[in-house]
Amino acid sequence: MTLILAGYFISTRIADNETALIERGATMSRLMAAAAEFGIISELTPQLKALSKGPIQESDVKDVIFLNATGQLIYRSTDIDFQFIPRPTPTYNRQNGYWLFATPVMATGILIDDSREYSEPQAPEILGWVVIAISSESMRERQLDIIINTLILLLIGILVTFIVAARVGHTLTDPIIDLTELVGKLQQGQLSARATEQSDAEIGSLERGINLLAERVQASNQLLESQVDKATQRLRKTMQYLETQNHALHKARERADQANMAKDEFLARMSHELRTPLTSVLGFTGLLKQTDLSYEQQEHCRIISQTSTMLLAIIDDILDFAKLQSNAIHLESIPFNPEECIHSAIEMQAQSAATKGLELIYQVSNDIPPVVLGDPMRLRQVATNLIGNAIKFTEHGHVIVSLKRLESEEDAVRIELTVQDSGIGINPEQQAHLFSAFSQADSSITRRFGGSGLGLVIVRKLLELMEGEIRLNSMPGQGTEFICTLNCLPAASALTGSAAHS
Repeated sequence: MTLILAGYFISTRIADNETALIERGATMSRLMAAAAEFGIISELTPQLKALSKGPIQESDVKDVIFLNATGQLIYRSTDIDFQFIPRPTPTYNRQNGYWLFATPVMATGILIDDSREYSEPQAPEILGWVVIAISSESMRERQLDIIINTLILLLIGILVTFIVAARVGHTLTDPIIDLTELVGKLQQGQLSARATEQSDAEIGSLERGINLLAERVQASNQLLESQVDKATQRLRKTMQYLETQNHALHKARERADQANMAKDEFLARMSHELRTPLTSVLGFTGLLKQTDLSYEQQEHCRIISQTSTMLLAIIDDILDFAKLQSNAIHLESIPFNPEECIHSAIEMQAQSAATKGLELIYQVSNDIPPVVLGDPMRLRQVATNLIGNAIKFTEHGHVIVSLKRLESEEDAVRIELTVQDSGIGINPEQQAHLFSAFSQADSSITRRFGGSGLGLVIVRKLLELMEGEIRLNSMPGQGTEFICTLNCLPAASALTGSAAHS
């Protein structure tokens, strides 16, 4: 937008500069034509010379030329090469670096009201022409100054925008990135890792809370390790206390399992705690956009909203994965339209596909029932993850989303969702790692496209909860096809269940 505005400003200023030169030359030529009528009629060279002294003193006026009615030269101030075509109206054109403004000198005539011969109006007679030659060098210099000054202002504006955006972005994202890395280290078992307490307000409280919880988990882990070591030493010393020590070891293992459960609860709780400030950031950014802001401030708000949305998506994936690991997700059973559910998921990804120039195609078979009983939110989540992955790993071509009904029993509706792209494809050796948590096809994929590596894991677990499965067909360079099947109850079962409940 800054470049477009700068280009518009430059073109407008240059056009105004050229228009001013044309208006000035036309006005000067018109005034000279009005004053040169008698001098051209009588061909008085001294009078025409005196008339041309005023304009020729201007730095950019290079020549003043007087021509008679036949186009023959009467007088000129200097000598420049030009071609003149007599015309009955004022004209201007550009020749050899000069602007030539030609205005015909018209005879004013004598009004004789008493004579029948002159009672009707007569067409004005052209006595000659006045041609003024103005150099375009000064106009080019002004245009060059306009371009240079505009480019300097553009460079300063972009530099200030970059500095402000970078500082604001680092202030908001650095603490959250540090906390995310800390959560990953704790999940990997690095219980000695701690967060640097460098923030205030909610994020500062979150940093202190994470550090305190990490200290307690580490102390509990050290205590458990100490107890296991002592039990092992006692087992080595004597077999008489074998049963007792085995019982103690069993207790220790229970405490270790409880510690692992506490760690899973910790991940889920921290994901919730991270969502709270992020939601506030997104909300206040939306409110800020509704106020009167400059273009730079609007751009800052867009960057903050985009970064927060990306981080919120990662946190949602971690939260869903933690819920699935702890079996905390329960599917709903409500009536919904499967075609509209998939269509809403496509609409959410349409902007991303349009940005990359991809063709997003939606195909629905005619036998899809208009209403089924199931969980539309989780089905939409499955479709969104698969379509988002297809768009992410496709640089050109298309993404085809198809929905059809499979053969099923009367008390169940079996639906097949297929997402096919023309992207980079996947090697058969790498396909086995796609459904593992926090992993992608290879490390270069993560560096190039990003992501948490949880999307396909969540999709597979959700489909398993919906009594379905996911299959994969892919070859390197030929695209990828994900085929998902799931079970829903027919609309008649939904209505019957509602009537029985009533």
